[in-house]
Formats: sequence, structure tokens, C-alpha cells
Amino acid sequence: MAVDTRGSLVAAGGLDTFEAYVWSVKTGQLLTTLTGHTSPISALAFNPTISGIDIELATVSWDCTLRLWDVTGNSTDENNLSSMGLTKEVVNFSCDALYVVYRADGKQLAISLLNGNIVFYDPNEGVEMGTIDGHRDLGVAQTSEEDLVTPRRAAESKKFQTIAYSVDGEHLIAGGDSKYICLYSVPDKLLIKRFEVTCNLSLAGVQEIHDRRNYLHRFSMETMNAKEAQRPSLRIPSSIKGEDRSRRQWRPEVRVSAVEFSPTGDSFATATTEGILVYSLPSAGTGYGISSIFGTSSCSDSGWLFDTLGIDEQTTPSNARSALIQGRHAEALDMAIRLQSHELVEEVIESIPVDQSKRYLDHFAYI
Repeated sequence: MAVDTRGSLVAAGGLDTFEAYVWSVKTGQLLTTLTGHTSPISALAFNPTISGIDIELATVSWDCTLRLWDVTGNSTDENNLSSMGLTKEVVNFSCDALYVVYRADGKQLAISLLNGNIVFYDPNEGVEMGTIDGHRDLGVAQTSEEDLVTPRRAAESKKFQTIAYSVDGEHLIAGGDSKYICLYSVPDKLLIKRFEVTCNLSLAGVQEIHDRRNYLHRFSMETMNAKEAQRPSLRIPSSIKGEDRSRRQWRPEVRVSAVEFSPTGDSFATATTEGILVYSLPSAGTGYGISSIFGTSSCSDSGWLFDTLGIDEQTTPSNARSALIQGRHAEALDMAIRLQSHELVEEVIESIPVDQSKRYLDHFAYI
């Protein structure tokens, strides 16, 4: 469900009908039905800067598409329903789209995909503005000891269920099927920090360190065949007949279902399996926002907290030098540190402009 900035329209997506509906808050009348998606609609968002005659709505669906709608159809008459609900643009993705959110200025969209990626899209120019590969940032964990897949294989099905922009649009926070909330830099498309929402081991998906000595016994072909042959039928918990209705155990899985920044930008709230959590900066209430701690692409005297993770096939010296040539100094330095190449790190540092050096070098103690 989504509400426009004026509070006059409410939109909701259907899971069974594959349609979106727009109502007038003032009259309670259904204004228009938006048809075009071929699968359930997973999220909606109104453009926060467009109001009046032109009202833009973005919807994403399990049919791997993003659709931009002109809700009013250039008509101010709510009784003229035939001119309302026109499709402006359709954007296709490689997998299901789960969530969509506008930046505060309405010039950028962030879309969360089923494969764990976050795609940035310019609705005005109709071009993709970059991608965050957040798949590894969600962590590796099994939901239970009885899982028939390894933790690393189970992590492949994790994704971001909710995302939100900071007030200045420089940062993006994301949460989903993980105990981690991830904070990203939008201009650099890099992970800045991860927040762990819980360490409660009674929840499924919290424990990341597993005893590999048990893998051979648990996942061997002989063990799997024996389990399949001896597996009893699962009994319905409420059935009258049966040995013991309390034998079936179920543990809630750790999950982040919603995230949102405060209007001042110096704190954010999350809805998780453990309840509602509020994170705030030490300077909360001063109005400086999160960029005063983690920096922005336009602020040369702010700090930058690097979070070096693993190495993948894209982390190579040639890609680091290519990013350096294109002016993406943060990405180049991050690759060089991951590769642990002293010569490459020195080359990248010496290439950073003097007026930007403080921004990148202040927080080397965190690496």
C-alpha cells in the first residue's frame, strides 16, 4: 500500500487479481484500476515530487517488471475515470521485483530483486543508474540443523524485502531475510556498515558459524538415503489421533520486514522478528543527518567507513585501475584493500585528489 504526498490518494496492489487500485481518501471512491501486470504486485510507491495534475505511481511485480503509471491521466476530474491510469513505461528485470522506493527528489528509483541485487533507475531519462550486489551482504546461516542444504547454499535464496533512502538520498538502508541491516552509499554503490538486529540463537537463521565436521555425516548419500527411508509422516498439529501433538517444533526465522529513516535523517527504525528497533547517531537531534558520520559524495571533510568483505571474480587489479581512471576512487581503494596489494593501494592513494583525500583516509583505523 502507498499514500501520495498530499494524502489524497491511496494505492494498493492485488495478489490474486494482479491489479493495482487507487482510491480517493476524501470520497472513498475507487478512482481507477491499473491493469498490466501478469503476476502479484509486491510493492507500490508514489513519486514524492509530482502532484496536482500529474501523479506518478511506480509498481513492481513478480512478473519481473517495473511499471510507471500516470495515475490521473492529465485529468483533474475524479469523475472522468476513463482517462485515469495510463502506463508510462515498463522496465524488465532478470528476476522477480520485490520492493520499490523513490528518492526524495523523485529523480531516482531503487528496486530490490529476488536475486539479492538492488537496481537504481532514473524515471525521467529511462536509464539504469547502477546496481548493488547485496547478495553476500545478507550473511550465511542455516534456518535449522535439519536443513538438507549447506548454509552457503541456503544463503542464495536470501533477498532484501524492504529498502529506504536517507533524507539527502546519499545512503540507502536495506533489510530482509537476514539478521543484518545493510547501509549502502548510493553514489559509490558500496556497503558502508552492517547492523546486527539480534544474537538470539533461539531464532532460526542467526547462527553463522557451523561445525563442518558434521557436514560429511549429515550430507553424505548414505545418511540422506537412510533419512528418506525412515522419515515418518508429518502429523497435523491439531489432529486428534497421533502419538504426541507437541513433537513438531517450529522456530521463528529472523527477518527484517520494514525500515524507514526519520525526517531528520539521523536515525532509522526497523520492524524485525525481535520487535521494533530504533537506531540513532550520537548526534541525533542536531539535524546533521547520517551523512555527517559516513560522508557523502559531495562532502570533502566527512569520514568514510570502509567495510572490506570477501573477494569475487570482479575484484581484480585491472578492474581497480579501471575504476580509478573513471574517477571512482572509493571503489578502487576498496578493491585494492581486498586484494591486499601494497603496490596497488599505494597507486590508488596517490591518485586520489588532494581535496578528497581526507574523506577517504580519515577512517583507515577501521580497516
